[in-house]
Amino acid sequence: MRQKKTTDHVFLAVGFARPICRMLNEQPPGARGHRTTGATQKLAGLPAVDQHTFILGSGDESSQRIRGTGSDPGHRECVTVNGPTSPRMAREIVALCHLPQQLYFRICYGHRGTGITTMRAFIGILGFALLVTILWDAFESVILPRHVRRDFRFARFFFRTAWAIWSRTAEHIRSVKRREAYLSYFGPLSLLQLIGCWALALVLAFAMLQWAAGSALNSTGNSTGFGSDLYFSGTTFFTLGLGDIAPRSAAARVLSVIEAGTGFGFLALVIAYLPTLYSAFSQREVNISLLDARAGSPPTASELLRRHSTERIYDGLSHYLRDWETWSAQLMETHLTYPFLCFFRSQHDNQSWVAAYTAILDTCALLISYGEGEVKWQAQLTFAICRHAVADLAQILYINSRPPKSDRLPAQDLPKVRSLLIECGVPGCTEAGDAKLKELRSLYEPYLNGLSERLLMPIPSWGVDEPVRGNTVWARITSKAAPPKHEEVETDHF
Repeated sequence: MRQKKTTDHVFLAVGFARPICRMLNEQPPGARGHRTTGATQKLAGLPAVDQHTFILGSGDESSQRIRGTGSDPGHRECVTVNGPTSPRMAREIVALCHLPQQLYFRICYGHRGTGITTMRAFIGILGFALLVTILWDAFESVILPRHVRRDFRFARFFFRTAWAIWSRTAEHIRSVKRREAYLSYFGPLSLLQLIGCWALALVLAFAMLQWAAGSALNSTGNSTGFGSDLYFSGTTFFTLGLGDIAPRSAAARVLSVIEAGTGFGFLALVIAYLPTLYSAFSQREVNISLLDARAGSPPTASELLRRHSTERIYDGLSHYLRDWETWSAQLMETHLTYPFLCFFRSQHDNQSWVAAYTAILDTCALLISYGEGEVKWQAQLTFAICRHAVADLAQILYINSRPPKSDRLPAQDLPKVRSLLIECGVPGCTEAGDAKLKELRSLYEPYLNGLSERLLMPIPSWGVDEPVRGNTVWARITSKAAPPKHEEVETDHF
């Protein structure tokens, strides 16, 4: 006879279940009938069927018998478990004695069925919340054609966190070209990472819902659990359909159908999404490339005025500013809808959309302060939409607008600006326009400075000291004399 033990002690005679059960069957029936809790149950009267019998509980009142299919019909096996045991030992019971997977939780947690139900309900609610959050975030980021003003969004949190790490790393790269090349990878790479995070979160959410529904899956393997739920969710979401795991219950089948439809729609959305983004990026870069020949590289307001000179200051420049008015409106719409396009950099290191905005706004400010006639009117229209765009972009990126640390146009350079405008055919440039210029600069320079610091895109100077000279492509094109033989240009830019 076995010695009686206290009910607080967890006894599991299943580490080597079959040897113990065979040893029990070799003992007299009376010896096999004594339970660890002191209760007596004679197993001699049980039918010799292909079953294992488990008696769980911490006392006679809460004991229960669990039957599972076995492999040896000649043995009648009895294993006694007093109270809850560890998950590892419970898995050994299920695996060694070929029990249904659902009994794992009863063996692991004893009679705490309410705790298991509560845990499944909690995981189900959490999975549903994660599913709705990711789908809504993807809808707002991809489909909704307007900016969403909310304190927390997953996409916004992802880009802000990733850019903080990426830009901090770029600060340690000394070479300008290497740093620009490194920063240029962030936009496309972070976009793919965001799509991957969305997909992984959706797979995890559906796996949590499958587990909350009872993991009702038929597997060709030995057992199923959350790992199988996660694997089945991944194959269903990406529409692989391998067939090694299949849903067994009605709830599992419904979840499988919903996940397959979600995965198919998600992949189709991504395929249609990327061309739209790159189309908007390409349209933005067209005018930036055209500005290279008209305002130099990097572009400056002074060089833009010089290259239009007296003959084209009222005709050609006015039409050109009208084109930039349209370009600015298009950029504002696309970049407010898809803010991460702001992180996409231009093809060349000394070009950027921030620098282009700076040159155009500087030019408009000069023409508004000192100009007159049609060109002044067009400069006012272009200035208004460009200033509106940079202010809105700074707000959606949560940038604190502050003036530059050093004045881009000191007071001693203002006479040079007036002299340049007179040379370019803008008469009547007096000191009366200096106050207006200062007022206009305060309307846009703080936003441009904030965008420059956040995106690591330097803003150009006013370029009032000297015109762009040297052996450049633009100098070759505009010069009347032939260049010396075997002389190479200093840069491919204008």
